[in-house]
Amino acid sequence: MMIDLLRQVMPLHKAMTKCRWPRLVGSEIKGKTVGLLGFGAIAKLVAKMLTGFDCHVVAYELYPDTEAAEKLGVTLATWEEVVTASDIVSVHIPATSETYHMFNAETIASMKDGACLINCARGALIDLDALADALLSGKLAGAGIDAFEVEPLPADAKILMCENLVLTPHTGAETAESYQRVSITAVKDIVRVLDGKEPEHLVKGLGIQMGLLR
Repeated sequence: MMIDLLRQVMPLHKAMTKCRWPRLVGSEIKGKTVGLLGFGAIAKLVAKMLTGFDCHVVAYELYPDTEAAEKLGVTLATWEEVVTASDIVSVHIPATSETYHMFNAETIASMKDGACLINCARGALIDLDALADALLSGKLAGAGIDAFEVEPLPADAKILMCENLVLTPHTGAETAESYQRVSITAVKDIVRVLDGKEPEHLVKGLGIQMGLLR
């Protein structure tokens, strides 16, 4: 999504399907500041991929993994620093009552002019109408969204009026390879439990309820 937005692939594609031949000048990830809100397993994978793009990666995490950050060349920062200083903000946090619409009109207004916002985490994190307003006004240069507060996305959603937008129907994890990994992981943990061992990938709260963890 980062490459797509910076190179404006979707607007170019749409123009060509209408027999137009625009020459839009895009930009590169190189030299940009990419901000990760959350620095868990998925955000770390994103940071690892970004090491080949010669960009500056900053991340906010409530319980920061300083060792992983140092290894990946990531600068740990405050939430405000990530939001206000990044050319691209990628969201990797859970949806809770505290994070509901954390990207509202006020938050988006504090972002850099011309920044891009990417959310492949949870739909409730972003006020889509506020995001649409920012895209239509030119405050933000682009957005990539995979998760939505209302799914499927309503046909009259304001966000659909915007350009330089990449929308996917909550399919970020939908690959044949990921399905295979999930299945194998689940089966291995079932075998571990049958052998009287603790499963490796159990949500701890659920494990306690089931008597599998203390």
